[in-house]
Amino acid sequence: MKYRKISILLLYIIVMMNMSAKAEEVTCQDQELSNVQILMGNPVSPAPYLPGHVLVFKCTDVNMKMYGHRAIECQSNGKWDYPYPKCLEVTCQDQELSNVQILMGNPVSPAPYLPGHVLVFKCTDVNMKMYGHRTIECQSNGKWDYPYPKCLETACVANLANLITEGCPHPGVVYMPGDRLKVSCVQGLTLQGPDVITCQQDGQWSSPFPSCVVVTTCEPPSSMSHLNADKIQILDLIKTEYKTGEKVEYRCFNTYIMEGNPFLICQEGTWKEQFKCIPPCLASVKEMDQRNIQLQRGGRERMYCPHKDLITFMCQGKTQQKPNSVHFRQVCLYGQMTLPECE
Repeated sequence: MKYRKISILLLYIIVMMNMSAKAEEVTCQDQELSNVQILMGNPVSPAPYLPGHVLVFKCTDVNMKMYGHRAIECQSNGKWDYPYPKCLEVTCQDQELSNVQILMGNPVSPAPYLPGHVLVFKCTDVNMKMYGHRTIECQSNGKWDYPYPKCLETACVANLANLITEGCPHPGVVYMPGDRLKVSCVQGLTLQGPDVITCQQDGQWSSPFPSCVVVTTCEPPSSMSHLNADKIQILDLIKTEYKTGEKVEYRCFNTYIMEGNPFLICQEGTWKEQFKCIPPCLASVKEMDQRNIQLQRGGRERMYCPHKDLITFMCQGKTQQKPNSVHFRQVCLYGQMTLPECE
């Protein structure tokens, strides 16, 4: 009798556990179908769907476009990994009209437009100029083959490839009459044409529009201030033209020290330097007298010291070095040297 009661109790617990498990079973529910049909499931079964169930969709009309995911899966939390997709008719949308009106459609109809629909435009003012395509067509992907055109006052068009512009009030590729454009080329290219042009009232530039080209030869090298060119003499004979890779050798005057290789090299129309001429340090007798100093060797005479050389000073007469003065022994670096002081 005792064992029978225990068996009945165990059976009751098992039944309740099964009922609880069924009550808590996780499933994914159907969602609204919008021009969509279920192509197949995995496995094929009606809703609700158990976790792991996959649905594959297709549009009810082959001319429609699906927005969303074609295949979705029921997750362990009872949610689909993506919502049901929707299928909509493929159309092209209106774009903003800028001084433009639609002259005719093919056929005439309001937006949105179906694939194959053609629009023809004209400017709202006969004195304006159209930029873009006068005729455009709606494509099967819902995009126009070209954007809507724009009509502007008579303007000049600029091809800015490889050009750097400055000083113009209307940056872009279309410029108004009176706009003044100053141009230069990106590094490595040479400007062909004027560097300053103006847009005229007839929509033409004051000169043919400049362009940037690759130049492989160099003109004879000119003086270069950053190389102390006024202190350099050319050793090679001057030619009228130099090819890429050709060199011109330089030598600094004897008061300058050369740093680097003594060459300029022609590289695609531009001279590239490999050296600098570094000036010496100089100090006049007047400058040294103002500080009551003189050269330890040479006395009261003008000082000249090449780059990286050391020179030693001393006080004049019975004067003493100032407490905050620099050391008497100094080195010349790139034409600069700090002078000591005595009192």
